[in-house]
Amino acid sequence: MPGCTSPAWGSMRRTSTGTGWGEDLLTPGFTEYTSYVRYQTYDVTALLREDNELQVTLGDGWYKGRFGLKGRTDIYGNRYLLAAELRQNGRTLWQTDRQFEVWSSGFLSSGIYDGECFDANIVPERLCGVELTQAGYPIVPQSGPPVRVMGERKPILIRTPKGEQVLDFGQNMAGLVRFTCRTPKGARVTLQAGEILQQGCFYRDNLRDAKARFDYISDGQMRQVCQHFTYYGFRYMLVEGIEQVDPALQRRDFELLPAGGLETRTRAMLKVQDGCNNFCSYCIIPYARGPVRSAPLETAVAQGLTLAKAGYREIVVTGIEIASWGWDLKDRGNLTDLVESLCSALPEVRIRLGSLEPRVVTEEFCRRLSRFSNLCPQFHLSLQSGSDAVLTRMRRKYHTERYMQSVTLLRTFFPGCALTTDLIVGFPGETEAELSESLSFARQCRFAAMHVFRYSPRAGTRAAAFPEQCSGAEKTARMEQAQKAAKTAKENFLKSQIGTEFPVLFERERGDGYHVGHTPNGTVVRISAKNPKKSLRNRIFCVRIEESDAECCYGTLTESGLDEDL
Repeated sequence: MPGCTSPAWGSMRRTSTGTGWGEDLLTPGFTEYTSYVRYQTYDVTALLREDNELQVTLGDGWYKGRFGLKGRTDIYGNRYLLAAELRQNGRTLWQTDRQFEVWSSGFLSSGIYDGECFDANIVPERLCGVELTQAGYPIVPQSGPPVRVMGERKPILIRTPKGEQVLDFGQNMAGLVRFTCRTPKGARVTLQAGEILQQGCFYRDNLRDAKARFDYISDGQMRQVCQHFTYYGFRYMLVEGIEQVDPALQRRDFELLPAGGLETRTRAMLKVQDGCNNFCSYCIIPYARGPVRSAPLETAVAQGLTLAKAGYREIVVTGIEIASWGWDLKDRGNLTDLVESLCSALPEVRIRLGSLEPRVVTEEFCRRLSRFSNLCPQFHLSLQSGSDAVLTRMRRKYHTERYMQSVTLLRTFFPGCALTTDLIVGFPGETEAELSESLSFARQCRFAAMHVFRYSPRAGTRAAAFPEQCSGAEKTARMEQAQKAAKTAKENFLKSQIGTEFPVLFERERGDGYHVGHTPNGTVVRISAKNPKKSLRNRIFCVRIEESDAECCYGTLTESGLDEDL
C-alpha cells in the first residue's frame, strides 16, 4: 500500500495537491530530539495523481522556537528540518532531495506558547532551494497516542463590565478555536485565551509570559479559520477586531430577504425559514446557520402576493429545512398551514416546495394539500441513504420504513407525482453490503431524479472524527455505481411520461431551436420553436409528451393548447 513517511523537527501540516490527509495535530509531537526522531506513516493511495506535489508547512514547535516556562528558545535546533519519502510495497519511489523548494507563506509567527499570526493576504513566493543535511538521530515509528480532536464545545457570548466580547466554552480544556471570518480585507481578528474571569472581566495574568493568542489578518474572503501550530489551555476567549461576534447557535430572529427571481426567469424563490435543529452527524449547517427561525405566515403570504403582481407564474418555497417551519412561532403553525395559505391566496400561481424532511409527510399533510390544483406534485424527499445502519450513523430522524410510508402517501394522494431525492455515498463505515442495500431501496422508491454526492468530511461535525473513513478510491467507485442507478431511474421516469398531457410553463427559447418549460411535476419539456415561432416565455400551454431521452421529454402543443396569436 503506498504511503508517505514523514519525520519532521518541529510541527507540521500536510497537503497533497491541496488536499490534506491524516487527523493528527501538532505532529510529530514532543520528543527527546537528541536521542531519536519519531515518524508518521500515512496512506495516500486515494490522493495519488500523475501531477502530485508534496507540500509541507513547518512551524515553530518543540524542536525550534520558544518553549518552556523559562522562555528558552531553540532548545534542540534553530532550523526547520524535514525528511519524507513515498513507499510502495517496501520500495522507496522518491524521497526528499534537492528538487524540493522553500516558499513563503502567510504564517508570520507561530509557537506553542505565544500562539500564531496568519496573514491571508500573502501570496506564496519561492524563496530558495533546500539544503541537505544529516541529522544523525535514530528515526523510530510513532508509538504514543496522537494528538487529535476528541470533542467539540460551542460557546456562549458574554459582555463583560468592561464591554469586552468574551466567548465562554463552559469548562477549562486544551484545544483550538475555529470560527467563520467575514471581516473586510486587512482587518485583524485577535483571539486571546484565558482560564478565569476576575470581577466578571477577562483575565490572563496567571498565564505569565505565554501570549496564548491567535491573530488572523483577513483577505476579505469569508472562510473558516483555525490555528495550525499551537493550542491553548482555556475556558474563555477574548475576541477583538470584530465589532459584533455572531454565535450562530444564539440566533433567534428570522432574516427577511426580499423575495424575487431573475428577470429572465418565470419562477421566483420565497424564503420562509432558516436554520436547522437536526444536528445530523455529517452536517455543519446547525452550527453555521443556527436554530430554526421562521418567517411569520402573514409575511410569507404578503411576499407571495408581491411576486404574483410582479408577473411570476411559479413560486418555489425555500429554506434550510422548510419542514420545520413554524416550530419557533408562538401560534405553532406548521408547514401544512403555510402551504395551504399560499395556495389559497395565489390560485393562479404554481406553488412548488423545496426539500422536505420525510416525517413532515403525513396523511393530514397529503389530504389537506391535495385539494389545491396549483400545488406542484413534485416532492423532494431527502433520503441520504437507503441503509438503516447508515441512517443511524448519520443521525437522521427516520428509517427506511418511515420513508416508504411517505412515498406511499404521496403517490396515493398525488397520482403521477414526481419524487426526487439526495443520496450520499462513501459515508464513514459504509460497507459494500450497505451500499447495495441503499441502491436497492432507491430502486424500490422509483425516483424521478437522484442527486448523488460523495461524502465529504466537514470540520466540526461528528462524522469527520468517525473511524473507518472510506478512501477516495472507494468513494469514486461507489459514486459511479450510484450515478448509474440515478441515470436509469431518471430515464425510466421520463419514459413513463410519454403519452400524457401536461400544462407546461415555458421559460425560455434555446439556441438549438426549442422552447423549454416545466410540467407541474417538474419534468423538463421541449417543443420545436418552428411551430409556434413566437416566444412562449412565462405562458402556460398544454403539451402532449411524445418521446424522451436521458435528460428531458419532447412534445407538441395540443389543440386545446393552441392560441390564436401563435
